[in-house]
Amino acid sequence: MSLLEKLLSADAGIILKETKTEVEVPRLTKLLGEPFIVELKELPYQQIEEARNFATSGKGKHQVIDNGKFTSIVLSKTIVTPDLADRDLHQKFGVTNKLDCIKKLFKPGEIELLATKVFELSGYSDEAVQDVVEDVKNG
Repeated sequence: MSLLEKLLSADAGIILKETKTEVEVPRLTKLLGEPFIVELKELPYQQIEEARNFATSGKGKHQVIDNGKFTSIVLSKTIVTPDLADRDLHQKFGVTNKLDCIKKLFKPGEIELLATKVFELSGYSDEAVQDVVEDVKNG
C-alpha cells in the first residue's frame, strides 16, 4: 500500500486531532499554595500566520516583528485554562484584554517557556521531522 493510500484510508479525525498539554507554573504554585496548572493547545498554521502578521509593522525590507506581541498573541489563542478572558480576572489585575492579562500574570520568562510548549505542540520541535535512516527507508 502506498503512502498516499495509507493517508486516504486513515481516520482523518485522528490525524487532525488537536493536541493539548498541561504545564505547571511553579512560581504561581508557590504563591497560591496549590498547583497552578495551565492547559495549552496547539495553534494551527493559519492562526500562527495571523498572529505574526498582527505583530508585524512596516513594509517590505523595513518589516519588523514585535516578538513579545507575537508571543502574547499566540498564548492568548492557546491558553485553555485558566480562562484569561474572565472579566473578574481582568478587573482584579486592572487589564481589559487577554494580552494584557498574560503580561500581568506571567513573568517574561514564563511567557517564553509557555510559548515554547505551544510551538512544540504545533510541530516546531526537533522531533517533528527526522532524517531518514537507510534502515528505515529499506525496512
